[in-house]
Amino acid sequence: MKKSLSLVLLVSMICALFAPIALGAGKTIVFWHYLTDRHELMQDFAREYEKKSGVKVDVQLFPGDQEVEQKIEAAIQAGTAPDIYVSNGSADPAKINAKARWIKAGGMYNLDKDVSKAERGNYIPSLLANISFTEGNHYGAAPGLYGLPLDSNNMQILYNKDLFKKAGLDPNNPPQTWSEFISAGKQLKAKGITPFAAGFGTWLGISLWEVYAWNIMGEAGMLAAQNEGKMFTDPDWVKTFQVFADMRDAGMYADGMATWDNPDAERLFAMGRAAMMYNGSWTFGVLKNTNPDLIPSVGAMLPPSAGKYPVYVQGGYGAVLCVNADSKYRKETVDFLKWITAPEQQGKYAMESFNLPASSEVTKKVKLEGGIGEFADDTGRIIPNVGLVGRPGEVDTTIIRGIQSIMLGQKTPAAVVKEINEVWKNALLK
Repeated sequence: MKKSLSLVLLVSMICALFAPIALGAGKTIVFWHYLTDRHELMQDFAREYEKKSGVKVDVQLFPGDQEVEQKIEAAIQAGTAPDIYVSNGSADPAKINAKARWIKAGGMYNLDKDVSKAERGNYIPSLLANISFTEGNHYGAAPGLYGLPLDSNNMQILYNKDLFKKAGLDPNNPPQTWSEFISAGKQLKAKGITPFAAGFGTWLGISLWEVYAWNIMGEAGMLAAQNEGKMFTDPDWVKTFQVFADMRDAGMYADGMATWDNPDAERLFAMGRAAMMYNGSWTFGVLKNTNPDLIPSVGAMLPPSAGKYPVYVQGGYGAVLCVNADSKYRKETVDFLKWITAPEQQGKYAMESFNLPASSEVTKKVKLEGGIGEFADDTGRIIPNVGLVGRPGEVDTTIIRGIQSIMLGQKTPAAVVKEINEVWKNALLK
């Protein structure tokens, strides 16, 4: 009897030891991502998860977030999408509309039944709101949560503390007001240091402009312009573009910056040849790969206030993981999704990749040093979601070109505002 009992116990122990592997053995889930600087880390996670569960994760890298978004859309429509994939965190209405299409085509799984209230509580609330569709949304997507964020980000002004010291500026007290900012720019310029860099040939210009639109016009002004159809008719809208003229007149721009892409500014800053740069928290990942020695000398500051309303910054989730609703191994894929986004894995991800965690639990427990910690401290300053109606695409294109023309001295802020309103009015008539 004792011998039989011992044998049963032994068999039970062996089954318990190998049960997870047995359950997952022979199953492979395919994982697409565009995180070039984190590919090795993603592979490490995959190997760790296979040891834990027996489920193999085939990690496939497709560089370029825009390119992989197109590839995902084509694969969803063709019924060949991967089990799980990384999508970018853009709040662009066109990108949100694309995700609605993916949902309707079966390419994005509704996680409402799989992610508990307690698990949702681990995340910064605004991040989950940005990857959910509400009842009656105008995109026509079924309501629900359609992804979990792998990280978060926000955009501020990075600055080189060594160059600040060289110009006689206090590296521990960066400018907080607009007048201090312009004064610091002039002081840097006088010392032969390029004061400011950013990829204003792309969306970076309109990104910074929106910060000042909120700072100068406030929530009521933003709602009046975009939801009440008043456009930029309030005279104070000119002030939101005047900030670019002020920087131009102070000689703050790097040469040729009006047509730069983001990597152009990142290269200049990484070489220590620009004192300040408007960019995102992901810059520390870029610096880790290009000039890690510079990281201890880099600080982050909020864009200095030029108005009477709070300074909010651009941000949200950076990369979001979505599950293919038509996945052959959907349960195993959801299990992997929840594992890789759990606080323990997010903590490792944050420390090794220099990206901000999306989990509030991690933010509380993981001490992120230096400039990246300063970004993390301001996660609560992200531009609030007040249900703004998106501006027509041609309006945003006109804003970007208008900022460039102000930088080059070709147009005044008032002329740019007038042109934007004309384009906006014509767009509404179509």
